[in-house]
Amino acid sequence: MMRRSFLIQVIIFCIAFVLSSCKEEQVTEDRVLAALDSLEYRLEWLDYRLAEERWKYLTNGTDDSLSYFEDLYNELIFTDPAFQILKRGRNLLTKDEDIRRGQILFSRLLIGRVESHPEILSLREPDRSGGPRVKTFDRELNYNFFLKAGERNHRRDRAGRETEALFFAEQNVFPQLTPQLVRLRNQQARREGYNSFFALAAAALNMNVSEYTTLLEQLDKASRPAYQTILEQLRSELGGSQPEVWDLGLLLVSETELELDRYLTADSQRIFVYRTFDSLGLSLGGMPLYWHDEYDITLKPGVQSIPVKPPYDVRICGMYAEGHRWSSRLMGQAGQAVHYLNIAQDRPLFVNNLHPVWREGISSLFASLCSDSLWLVQYAHVPPVTAGRFLTDERRAGIVQLRILLAHLKFEHEIYTNSDRDLDKLYWDILEEMLMIPRHDDLQYWRHISAFLYHPVELQAALYGDLIAAQTIAYLEEHYGGLAGQPESFSFLVQNYMRFGSRYPWWELVERGTGEPLNPKYLLELLGL
Repeated sequence: MMRRSFLIQVIIFCIAFVLSSCKEEQVTEDRVLAALDSLEYRLEWLDYRLAEERWKYLTNGTDDSLSYFEDLYNELIFTDPAFQILKRGRNLLTKDEDIRRGQILFSRLLIGRVESHPEILSLREPDRSGGPRVKTFDRELNYNFFLKAGERNHRRDRAGRETEALFFAEQNVFPQLTPQLVRLRNQQARREGYNSFFALAAAALNMNVSEYTTLLEQLDKASRPAYQTILEQLRSELGGSQPEVWDLGLLLVSETELELDRYLTADSQRIFVYRTFDSLGLSLGGMPLYWHDEYDITLKPGVQSIPVKPPYDVRICGMYAEGHRWSSRLMGQAGQAVHYLNIAQDRPLFVNNLHPVWREGISSLFASLCSDSLWLVQYAHVPPVTAGRFLTDERRAGIVQLRILLAHLKFEHEIYTNSDRDLDKLYWDILEEMLMIPRHDDLQYWRHISAFLYHPVELQAALYGDLIAAQTIAYLEEHYGGLAGQPESFSFLVQNYMRFGSRYPWWELVERGTGEPLNPKYLLELLGL
């Protein structure tokens, strides 16, 4: 019945749009408001159905109607005439709330219209016979290759790490980002009136390209000397040999972290989350937060928060593993879930549509709790000496992660700026410059970074999210003594960040909350730079 009602509304709206187009009716504010209402209603319904089906897929391994609703969503995004009304007339909106609604829906649909193009879908998802794929953004996919080359391989010799790296690359053959997909995205972006897909995505993310490239240059310049020192230390540890790409994983996962992992067992992960939020004055047990836990060692570890009907129904699906990385990931996803539970907005659009940058910022902020010395000692019962050594190693790892992220951000900007170049060569040109390692042109790892394939120009959200988290952490430390164990800090976050949802742009919330615009100096200070 709900599907029939939805389809009838789509048909009626399309007929009305065609008739009005035949009359060459001018776009008015009333027509734009009608388009907004229609899109808002249908997307709210689709978001709910997709969340329900994704939950079933993640918890039961069955998808029921997930493919159907994914196809319905793609059809709405790509073909619905309401977008064209919004595109042409959003500047006619006069009320603040309507302007904000227009910003949210236009930004959301803009990238979706490219990614929902049939040719692009066929390259991103060449085989739907195995059912739908639940593709969620994971910042770790940005440097997964480097982790696989070094994770838990401290006891292997260099040949063993190289073998692991090559094996990982060879096993990730398909699907992959291809030059053809890059060109198709650019072509579709030009049809939407932008000179490249990167320019379109930047508009959707409200990102000024000039300011963005300046930010990358600033972070590159500030982190380069420290990174060079780290490489020299690694060279010494390798007996004077030049560090290779597969050696960088040794910097991302230290021996101290492996020692620390013993205190963060898989079956204790959720307990740590509950204790942490209890110390912040929030009892998760009394909130509409629902969990699905898996401890099957045959399953690939992962955790995902799913806002089904926030703030009344938010869920977390976790396949847990031991270790600090998984504790941080779960804490970050729990932070996102808690954010959804604390949104106090009547309009569902402002509840269901958190900006990707804001989601990453909240996730990074709460994940940072697991790297707080107070948290490690009091909650995880890590010996203070071990905690101190780990935090030193983590700052080093953070600098390496930043360099890898900067390299990939620069690469993604370049491939959409000029997609006719040899992209394999370009990738290693940038790695050679940014990571200062020898070339291996036969290792075309960029094609297998799923963030490039499924979440184009979303690694930028990871960078800006880290900037938000670092600036907020600095503010909380100055005014409330930090976040861990500080209910006042959590109250600040609820009152200044969470309750607004997406009613206001994220950069306004940061400036309003911390008293200054987003400033990269806090991330650099956090890394000791």
